[in-house]
Amino acid sequence: MSRRGWLAGVLIVIVLLGTTALGLLYLRSQRARDQIRAYLETTLSKELEMPVKLGSVGFSLGLGRVEMGQAALLDPETRAPLLEVGRVQVGLRLWPLLWREVRVRSVSVGQPKLFLE
Repeated sequence: MSRRGWLAGVLIVIVLLGTTALGLLYLRSQRARDQIRAYLETTLSKELEMPVKLGSVGFSLGLGRVEMGQAALLDPETRAPLLEVGRVQVGLRLWPLLWREVRVRSVSVGQPKLFLE
């Protein structure tokens, strides 16, 4: 391999590693978590046809897991909680994320509370 080819390869690897590091740093920021929480609330509310309220959102990308605290499904009319959970963990398959596909591996719900009228 020529010296130019070798240098180009090293440069590409450095750029990829830098981009990945910046992306991971961004995901750890509060702004990213707030944006993702707002997106999830909007999407889930549309899909479930009822308001959804999420608490904190956290990531464990090495394990392919998204964690949410204090999630609630709300009554569309009164906005009173119908279902609350203390914690939701969603396990994701990592490889499909590269193609912007979300594939759920597992879902774990902790401390559920159901409110009946």
